[in-house]
Amino acid sequence: MKDKGSDSDRQLKEMPQMPGLSVSDEAVIKPSYMGGAVVDFSVEPKMGTVAKMRNAQQTVSLQAGVEGSRFMATRLIHKLEFSQSKSSVKETVVFAKDEVAKLRLQFVYIPLLLLAVGIACLLVGSFAGVKRGDQA
Repeated sequence: MKDKGSDSDRQLKEMPQMPGLSVSDEAVIKPSYMGGAVVDFSVEPKMGTVAKMRNAQQTVSLQAGVEGSRFMATRLIHKLEFSQSKSSVKETVVFAKDEVAKLRLQFVYIPLLLLAVGIACLLVGSFAGVKRGDQA
C-alpha cells in the first residue's frame, strides 16, 4: 500500500530541481494545497434544486515557494472530471417536483382551507347568535 503523503513529498522535492531556478539547499520551502472546482449547472427555478450538471471538475494542486524570493511552483496533484447520468437527472427532477408540491400545499392549499374554515365560523357565529324578536 502506498502512502498518499509520499507522492506530495516526492513532488515537492522535485520542484526546486527545475533547471534555471536559483534555490539554495538551505531555503525553506513552504508548501500549500489549493483546491478548485468548475461546474456548469441548471437550477430548478422554484426550489433552487440543481437539476443538471455539465463539465464538472475538481482539482487539487500543491504550491510551494520560498519566502522572500520569487520562486513559486505549482503542480497538479489530482483532477476529477464527472458528469451526471440520465437516471440521476431524472431522480433530481422527481425530487424537485415533490418539493414544489410540498411548497404548494404549505403556502396555497392549507391557507385557503384555513380561510374557508374561518369564513364558515364567522357565518355560523353571526347567524347563531341572532334571535328574532317577538312581534306583538
